[in-house]
Amino acid sequence: MGRTLKAALAGTVLAGVAALSVAHAQPLSAADAAGANGPYSVFTDTIADMTWPDVAARAKGGAVALWGIAVIEEHGPAMPLGTDTYGSAVTTRLVKADLKAKGIDSLVVPAFAWGASDSTGVFPGTLSVRPEVVTELMVDVFKSLQNTGFKAVYVIPGHGDAGHNKAIYAAVKRAAAEAHIKAVMVTNAALVTRIGVDPKDPDLALTAAPPPPAGPPPEFIDGHSGTGEHSNMLAYYPKVVKQDVVPTLHQAGVTPAKLVDWRKGGHFTLEITPQGYTGDPSKADPAKGRAASLAGSQGMADAIAANMKK
Repeated sequence: MGRTLKAALAGTVLAGVAALSVAHAQPLSAADAAGANGPYSVFTDTIADMTWPDVAARAKGGAVALWGIAVIEEHGPAMPLGTDTYGSAVTTRLVKADLKAKGIDSLVVPAFAWGASDSTGVFPGTLSVRPEVVTELMVDVFKSLQNTGFKAVYVIPGHGDAGHNKAIYAAVKRAAAEAHIKAVMVTNAALVTRIGVDPKDPDLALTAAPPPPAGPPPEFIDGHSGTGEHSNMLAYYPKVVKQDVVPTLHQAGVTPAKLVDWRKGGHFTLEITPQGYTGDPSKADPAKGRAASLAGSQGMADAIAANMKK
């Protein structure tokens, strides 16, 4: 990182600290701690809270594994670095419930957090590892899951970086040969096309395309840490969000054209989104976040169920 970029970043961070010095995450209430107001942690309803005999019995009985692949990265001045990991925890837990309703038994592997994040790596707190390391770690986990007795693992990306998703795909492709387990990447056609993968690849389970939007396309991208992600976090993990800051974060003005440069990372990301977010967090709505999460998980469960019939 050059001196000019370091100075700019330092100025941005110090200004943000000064502006937000009075804001802090609220402590958990007794109800939250008891789980009455949502999941107590990213381990909620995962194999991390089960004993090995129980996991082994379910795997032997035919349960499939669900595994969210996320990252620790900046998400603006109001949300925690673990936003994508929290999001993956929510998604896999909801998909598990949707599959159960379809008569399909599944278990959730705790979300993978050591992902690749080129676009936001310029910000303090983002923990990014090389894509090849992501792939190698995933292959090792696939081997452990196979040793546990799982026959199939459905991998759900929880972070949009292209390098991150290419690494996931590479691990999925290696799973059968090296880990002797079926691994399937659950995602959408737009993402696999962006990373140069054939949507017809048999190791993919694609969700149905959403209906075309009514009217003209939006002028600005919601994307990273925008209305959608803030809505989701306020719905499921509100206590780790600086709720008094969210209303002050207005439209960042990132157009589709700017997004192309934003994804390059470094000074591009810093200049386009100096506060680390796109979209308009001030419009976040937990009710919409919950509705979007439920709809998304249902689409993934449908894709998994269809894949299991192949």
